[in-house]
Amino acid sequence: MIQTTKNWSDIYTDSSIKFAVHVEASTRCNSRCPSCPRFISSTPVTNPNLPLDEIKYEEFIKWFPPSFLKKYAGRFNFCGNYGDPLMCVDIDKIIEYLVNNEVESISVHTNGGIRSEKVWSKLGSLLNSQKRHLIFSVDGLEDTNNLYRREVSWKNIVKNIETFNAAGGFSIHDFLVFKHNEHQVDEVKQFFSNLGVQMTNIKSPFGMVDEPNKKYIKRPVFDSEGTFTHYLETADMFKFDGYTDYKETRKGYTEDQNIKDNQEWVRSMLNDAENYKAEIFYTNREEAISKYSYLEHLDIECKALSEYSEVFLNPNGDIVPCCFLGQIINEHHPTDDIITRENLKPFSQLNLNTSSIESILGILDDKIASKWSCSHQEGRSVTCSNICGVRQSNPNSEENLHRNTRRLG
Repeated sequence: MIQTTKNWSDIYTDSSIKFAVHVEASTRCNSRCPSCPRFISSTPVTNPNLPLDEIKYEEFIKWFPPSFLKKYAGRFNFCGNYGDPLMCVDIDKIIEYLVNNEVESISVHTNGGIRSEKVWSKLGSLLNSQKRHLIFSVDGLEDTNNLYRREVSWKNIVKNIETFNAAGGFSIHDFLVFKHNEHQVDEVKQFFSNLGVQMTNIKSPFGMVDEPNKKYIKRPVFDSEGTFTHYLETADMFKFDGYTDYKETRKGYTEDQNIKDNQEWVRSMLNDAENYKAEIFYTNREEAISKYSYLEHLDIECKALSEYSEVFLNPNGDIVPCCFLGQIINEHHPTDDIITRENLKPFSQLNLNTSSIESILGILDDKIASKWSCSHQEGRSVTCSNICGVRQSNPNSEENLHRNTRRLG
């Protein structure tokens, strides 16, 4: 990755740089994925502090009027941190608006398990090329997809893919490969090819690596009562040099005891769910600085500025630098990046209902980009160091998270 843009506001001084938005269209979802931040500790229980919100068509066209889109916009990517874009009631109207205003690149990510045939047909007629496409996130076949995409109807997935493609849609398949579905890779690729999907991206799940200790995380999954159900483990195809599988090293400590302890901790979190929010955990700035000190010397190559001037949009109109900082200014999710959270206050200055895009991009330049040559103590974001810090074996790099992805615009 080569960073071609130095600041978010460069779109106003360099006409070759286009503006891009990663859109959280809705915080609602029909799936119960264990690693999703909308849930409490790998259970299917939604964090009660999470505002259930979505972008309305009338808001969207106010935030991004035709004059702005035609002059600056290059890409809109509908994915997000908490919800599925298809849960946004107005998603088809918003996509149609972007197409009518000649936005070159549009992508929508979905688990494929919701909405009517009418909506899927309309989206198929709009997202019908390499640069305007839809990505179905399905992690295996009928017997394995539900181990991660919990409660998503397999019947609906297949029906909706067929409807979208029949209407002329350009569909892509994203496949998160774990240990439990790695044996199905070839079969899965053939299955989705038979449905008319253009390609399958083989991807590693994010957050399955303990970088400081050079170990793969063995993530326990729990039901709504906090009872252990199964593990999520890294597939062999995504293991790389220098890392080992997690092993409990405490003398006399058994797997059963580990599960029991995890269940007790998760149940305590469920019983105190109202306090599962920002600034309740990880409020020690010095602790955060110490935790990420091993990354402080790294140069930053910002993913959000690699091709476009890209920002992340929350449903309420908040704009932050990227999806990795998408939760940083909310009040409903624990964070250990206290440094960035403090830098960006007051949060109201980052909202499109009260501030202009130009003003917000200037704040991001000042509070984020200008700090990349500083220390964490001086205000450099530890999230930026962790995600975009350049090192020889970055577990968050494209080559370690993907196996056959090619960029489609």
